[in-house]
Amino acid sequence: MKSLNERSSLAYFDKVLIVSQLSSATKYQFESKGVVEKACNPYPYQDQLLNETIDVYKGHEFCAMLKQFTLGQIFDVVPNGSCNSHCSKLGPFEPESEIDNLHIVMQELQCESKVNGDGVSSARVSAILRAIPPREDFRGKQRSGLDGMSLSMEGVWDSSSGQICMVGCLGVTNRCGSRICLYLALSFSLTQRSVLIGTISSIADSGVGSYFPLLFKKTVIPSELMSMSSDSHLSYKYSKIHLARAFLEWDKSFDVSVNVKKLFFIYPNKENIDELVVLTTLYNDLTLHTYLSTVSSRGVHSFLILEILSVGSLFGHCGLYRNESTITEDHALLNVSAYLSLRGHPNMNDSSLSLEGLYNPFDGKMYLIGCRDVSIATMDCLIQVKVEYPPKNVWSFIIPTAKVSITSQRNKDDPLYFHQIKFETAPILYQNQRLDIISQRAIKSFLRLIALSVAAASILGQLFYIRATPNSVPYISIVMLGVQALGYLIPLTTGVEALFEKRLFYPEHPLPYDLHENLGFYFTTYMSKLLVVATFLLTMMLIQKVWKSRIRLHTPAPLELSRVPNDKYVLLVSLAIHITGFLMVVVVHAFGANGSKLTSVGYPELEKREKKFCKWETVVEEYLGLAEDFFLLPQIIGNILWKLNCKPLRKTYYMGGTAVRFLHHLYNYFKGPEFDPHYGKNEYVMPSSMLGDIALSITSVLFAIVVYVQQSFTYEKIKAI
Repeated sequence: MKSLNERSSLAYFDKVLIVSQLSSATKYQFESKGVVEKACNPYPYQDQLLNETIDVYKGHEFCAMLKQFTLGQIFDVVPNGSCNSHCSKLGPFEPESEIDNLHIVMQELQCESKVNGDGVSSARVSAILRAIPPREDFRGKQRSGLDGMSLSMEGVWDSSSGQICMVGCLGVTNRCGSRICLYLALSFSLTQRSVLIGTISSIADSGVGSYFPLLFKKTVIPSELMSMSSDSHLSYKYSKIHLARAFLEWDKSFDVSVNVKKLFFIYPNKENIDELVVLTTLYNDLTLHTYLSTVSSRGVHSFLILEILSVGSLFGHCGLYRNESTITEDHALLNVSAYLSLRGHPNMNDSSLSLEGLYNPFDGKMYLIGCRDVSIATMDCLIQVKVEYPPKNVWSFIIPTAKVSITSQRNKDDPLYFHQIKFETAPILYQNQRLDIISQRAIKSFLRLIALSVAAASILGQLFYIRATPNSVPYISIVMLGVQALGYLIPLTTGVEALFEKRLFYPEHPLPYDLHENLGFYFTTYMSKLLVVATFLLTMMLIQKVWKSRIRLHTPAPLELSRVPNDKYVLLVSLAIHITGFLMVVVVHAFGANGSKLTSVGYPELEKREKKFCKWETVVEEYLGLAEDFFLLPQIIGNILWKLNCKPLRKTYYMGGTAVRFLHHLYNYFKGPEFDPHYGKNEYVMPSSMLGDIALSITSVLFAIVVYVQQSFTYEKIKAI
C-alpha cells in the first residue's frame, strides 16, 4: 500500500507492506525444488555438523517429531566467533544494530512425509525462521511480519541421512541466498545437550550476500522426551566418569561417617538395575525444583533446578528409554547426567551447568563434573559439583534439605576461576514420603483423641468429686478454670485443632487429596471436635458449680466477706506474673533469641502473605500456649492467699491436666520438624524450641507437685515447715 500524495504533502506516508499469515487449513504448495536442489546439492549437504559423532533421527514419524521440538520453541543462537569487525556475526539477519543474546523461533511449519517402496522415509518442509532481539522479551515469537529478521524456508528431509536441508529467503525479497541444515539429535553427552541443532550458512562462498555460518540449537528438556516416538533410540555417552570417581574417592577419604550412614540412614536407592519402575522413582527423587533456604543480600529468593537427564540404565523420563553406557567398576554406583540452573543467585548470574558423574546410594551423595558456556564455542569443564541428599528414614527428626557445593578446579589467577559456592535448599520431599505425611497426621489425630479423652475424664471426675466434698468447692480457683475454658474456646472459634498444633489463630492448611478420601481420618477429626465441645461444656459446668457454692457460702453471713474465697487478688497476681512473662517474651523476640520461634524456609510467595502474622500474633500465640501450660498457677496463688486447709482438687484432675500438657510437649519434642508440601510452606521449630518443650514440661510437673503438697498438708503445717 502506497500513498498517491506528493512527498511534500502532510497526507503522504511511506510504502506499507501487508503480509497475510497462513491459516491452519491452508494447503501449502511446494514449488522451490530447483532452488532447493541448488542449495543442497549434493544431498546431504556437507555442513560442519554432518561429520559430528551425533546420532540423528531417521524414523518414520519425522514430521510429528519436528513439530514437537520446533513450534513455539525458542532456539539459542551461537554467534560466529571467527567474525571480525567488518562482517556480521548474525548471519543473514539484518538488525538495526549488532545484537547480543539473539534468539530464533520457527513459525508456520508445514511438513509432508511419505515412504517409498524401499521403506525409505522422506519429507518436504516449509517454515519461517524469525530472529528475536532480547528487548522483545520472547514476545517476538508472536509476530508474523516478514522483514530483515525473518527467513522464509523450504527444503527436504531424507531418512538415509537424517538431515533437513532448506533454502532461505530474507524478508519479502527474492534474496534466497541462505542454506539451513537442521538435525534432530538422539545422542547426548556432557558437551552436547541439544535435541535440535542447525546451521545457517551462505550459499555463495564469497562476494555480496555471503556471511559466516551461524549455529542455533535447542537444549533438551527431559520432560519433553516422554512424547518421543517409539522408533527413537536415545543414548548418553559418558566421558568424565573417571574424573567423577576420583572426586568421589577423594571426598570419601575425608568423610568418616560413611559407615555410620550405611547402617542407620536410607537414601534414594534402586532395588534392581533392570527394574525401570524403581529407576523412575529414583529419577524423580534426585530431581530438584526448589528455593534455597537463604535469601541473598538483595532480598532475592534464589531458585534451584537440578534436572536429571539419565540415571543408571534409564534415559529420559518414566522408563521409556534405555541407556546402554551405565557399567561402573562398583555396581553399587550409578552413572548420572543432569542440568543445574540457579536463578537469582549473585554468584551464578542465572547460568546453567551440564553435569555428569556418579551417584552413591549408600550415602546419598552425587559427584559430578560440570561444564558451562563461557564464550563462543568455548566451555569450562574444570568444575566439580557435589550434591548431598537428605536421608529418607529420619525426615521427621531433621530438616530434609539438600546441600550443593560448586568448586572450580582452575588456578586462582585463571580468568575463569571462581570461588567455591555452597548453598542449602528449602526442604524437599521424596516421592514415596507422601504416605509418611499422612501417617504423621493420623498419629497426631490419634494422640489428640487420647489427650482430649483424658482431659474430659479428669474434669468429669472432678465434678463427681465435688459432690462428695461440697465444703471444698469454693476453694477452686475460677481463674484457673477460665484459663482452661479459654484453651478449649479458641479452637471452637478459630477452626484449628485443639492440642498438638502450633498455630492458634489460623486453621490447619488444606488437606491433601489422600486424607479427603480417608474415612478414618474424618472420624478422628469429628470425634476430636466433639470432645473439645464436651470438655468445654464440662469446664463451664464446673465454673458454674464453684460460683454457686461461693454464693451459698456468702448468703448466711453477708458481712463476713473474708470467709468467702475471692479470685480478685488471684487474678491480679496472675495478671502481674503473666504480663511480666509476656514482656520478657517480647524482649526475647526482639533480640531474635526466642526458643520457640518458628522458622519458615523457602516458598517466598506464602512468606509475603503471612509476613504480618509472624510478629505480634506469633508472640501472643506462644504466650497463650504458655498460659495453658501454667493453668495450675492461679490455684497455687489462691491456696496461699486463702490459707487452704482442704483438698478442693481431685488428684486425677490436676494430674490429668498436667499429663495432657506433658504429652503435648513430649510429642513436639520427638516428632521433629513439620513438613507438608501440599500447601507450599514449611514450618520448623528451632533446636532451642526443643529445650523450651523440656522446660515447660518440667515446670508443669512441678506445679502439680506444689498443688499436691498444698493439699496434703494444712496451712499451719506448711507454715511450720
